[in-house]
Amino acid sequence: MNASPLAKREKGSFFMVQILFARPEDEEELRDIFWNYGMDMSGDITEHLVVKNGVELLAGGKLSELEEKKFYLEVIGVKEGYNGCGYGSLLLNKMVQNPWECCKKPISQNRGKYVITTIARGRAVNFYQRHGFKPCDFEQIPLEYRYQCSDCPEKEDCGPVPMILIGG
Repeated sequence: MNASPLAKREKGSFFMVQILFARPEDEEELRDIFWNYGMDMSGDITEHLVVKNGVELLAGGKLSELEEKKFYLEVIGVKEGYNGCGYGSLLLNKMVQNPWECCKKPISQNRGKYVITTIARGRAVNFYQRHGFKPCDFEQIPLEYRYQCSDCPEKEDCGPVPMILIGG
């Protein structure tokens, strides 16, 4: 993925942010972001995308292609204090527009229809819906992720909702 800067407007001014794959030195900061949501990193740090404003890490996430043209959004989060500023939307839009470019290890060609699934915390459902996701059945979630909420002690409070987006 190229790390071309994107203009972001905030409070009447523009500044540049980049979306790029994380580096090992981003691990602690990205882990802190996810821990604030009760989540953790998923696999190797360099497989995660991050949103940066210069050196400051503002958001991160990981999208994986598990089967040809079938992607799973494993984790996404925004740094505390920056919620509602559009960084999560910026990152998710990038993933939805070209999931192949946002996967460290894509397995299919960048053409045609594709599917992205995820499990949203109940309070995040509207966020995903604004980006084209729709609620679906847990049966549509890849098997290796389908039951991750089953034994979670926070399941009642979290209210997990399986989500799907069909793109292309």
